[in-house]
Amino acid sequence: MIRWLFLTHRYLGIAIGLIMAMWCLSGIVMMYVQYPELGERDRLANLDPLDFTSCCHLPPGALDTAPSFTGFRIQMLAGTPVLQLQSANPRRIGPQFDLARGERLDAPGPDRIRRASEAWQERAGVQGSLSYEGALYNDQWTVYAAYNPHRPLHRFAAGDEAGTEWYVSDTTGEVVQVTTAHQRFWNWLGAVAHWLYPTILRQHTAVWAQVVTWLTFIGIFLTVIGLYVGLKQYKARSNGRRSPYRGASLWHHYSGLVFGILVLSWVVSGLFSMNPWGMLEGESAAPEQARLHDQGIDPARLERFIDRLGPTAAGAQWVRLEGRSIGGEFAVLTLNRQGAKTRLDERLVTRPLTPKQWQALAARLRPDTAVADAGLLHDEDNYYYEHHDRRDFPVYRIVFDDPGQTRYYLDAVSGELVLKIDAERRWYRWLHYGLHRGDFSAFLRGRPVWDMFMLMLMGGVSISCLTGAWMGVRRLRRNRRLRASRRLHGT
Repeated sequence: MIRWLFLTHRYLGIAIGLIMAMWCLSGIVMMYVQYPELGERDRLANLDPLDFTSCCHLPPGALDTAPSFTGFRIQMLAGTPVLQLQSANPRRIGPQFDLARGERLDAPGPDRIRRASEAWQERAGVQGSLSYEGALYNDQWTVYAAYNPHRPLHRFAAGDEAGTEWYVSDTTGEVVQVTTAHQRFWNWLGAVAHWLYPTILRQHTAVWAQVVTWLTFIGIFLTVIGLYVGLKQYKARSNGRRSPYRGASLWHHYSGLVFGILVLSWVVSGLFSMNPWGMLEGESAAPEQARLHDQGIDPARLERFIDRLGPTAAGAQWVRLEGRSIGGEFAVLTLNRQGAKTRLDERLVTRPLTPKQWQALAARLRPDTAVADAGLLHDEDNYYYEHHDRRDFPVYRIVFDDPGQTRYYLDAVSGELVLKIDAERRWYRWLHYGLHRGDFSAFLRGRPVWDMFMLMLMGGVSISCLTGAWMGVRRLRRNRRLRASRRLHGT
């Protein structure tokens, strides 16, 4: 039996040892270079201030045939204030209207796309000569399904020292992704390698998920066998040694004994990131979203709001207006380039949410469940915190008195639902994020504590995986020489 375990560990190590070593080393890269993504704060930072000088009106009956919408936003696009209707489904892009000309906008043509690109380049301060690189459906940096409503994408480059490239939506004319040469280089060594993310595989989501899941299962099996064999081989011998190995094999034996449990925890937690068979997926927040947004925004109220906009309506620092229908209330958010928000009513008068309104929102979220705790959260807790991902504070937290202690986090200004944590998502937080990223507490997340903690652990795990991979490569080379020798001697 032990012989078969040795052989299984050896040949599985040859097959997957290099992949596990790659996972370790690419994980270290990901500690410092994240996969490129143009977040909302980055988008806001490069918007022009709202200008309603020659504004605002809609074409007659424009909203009569528009699909149901729960919100809208108004921002400048290529020098024009543009209204975009938004549904509760973030994957669906609503119609757009030019508020200066009072007409519905069709898909942007080449001229509008280029003007939008030029405006973004100027606002972002990207030097160099604008170059159109062509239209594409997806590439390595736009493979996410979140880009599907914007495809095809138009790629531009500046030829600047940073190697900046950006992608413009064919649907809205907005810049939706930006990368630099530094990000692209390090992400090939980091996220692309770690997630097995080459476009040729990742664009087929179901296939990619199965490949990653089953490779992870094999990695778990390999690690468990390795731990068993390593413990079996660790015993007192007549020569005073506790390990029968030397060289790389000795390093692999001892590093496996010391860091093997960590290897196992990281591979298992990586498996949880894939949520195989939906085991820790949690309940959808769609029912709560539907109750919050109710019937959406009344088109007549939106038309009256648009009519009120004019040269004196926008604040000097406003770059976007966002309209919401939450809890039956029509409210407007103003945003500046820093992402700071103010809640107004439809007459553009400041109207912060009141305690009574927060109670009403809680009742809409879970009508038949009592509230165990509610209030503004000014600092992170175990489930709403910053670790590579930005979070807005304060946030309004509501914990319900149900068996799973389900908690909801709502934007403190708008009342929008930001995050839902039920029992399964709570397990996901600890079994994936906790074990995989070492963010068990605020102290461990703080830098440089987190760096020292993770680099020490990742270094040991990498030694274990690299020595195992080297032993596998060495075994393949030895077998090849042996076969060559047998052919040479005719045996």
